[in-house]
Amino acid sequence: MKQTRQAHEHQHVEWKESWRDEYLKWVCGFANADGGVLVIGRNDKGAAVGVENARKLLADIPNKVRDILGVMVDVNLREVSGLDTLEAWISYDGLQRVETLPVPEPALREAVLNAIVHKEYVSGVPVQISVYPDQLMIWNPGHLPPNWTVERLLGTHASHPFNIA
Repeated sequence: MKQTRQAHEHQHVEWKESWRDEYLKWVCGFANADGGVLVIGRNDKGAAVGVENARKLLADIPNKVRDILGVMVDVNLREVSGLDTLEAWISYDGLQRVETLPVPEPALREAVLNAIVHKEYVSGVPVQISVYPDQLMIWNPGHLPPNWTVERLLGTHASHPFNIA
């Protein structure tokens, strides 16, 4: 069976055959530098050798990194030549995580601000944000004014803020 290889290890890529807690030092190093990826399930030559308990490690590694180092990492399961490998991506600039947003930042800011400003604070229900692979949902317990329809809301109309007396 031919095994797929990545080009080579370098300052942003490190290969490990299996997970060991001592590899937290690599995560720390990537977090304090320019970021990187720790690939679990590849030997020193880059050949996929697979990793046992890959699905369990998908949760264990990010939780361990968060609990011990206080940083967040993305861990992805990859199948290479029929073998499970894991990629732990560390994207930090010092201790500041570098985020990849699912929508443009100005649109996200506007949507979150609208959810906060237009919610019914009497209800005590918090704004809820759910992120899915194909959508972002932001919900609050507010409602349209009486006798309003979505069509009227989307059309030209005067503003009638709910929370202003």
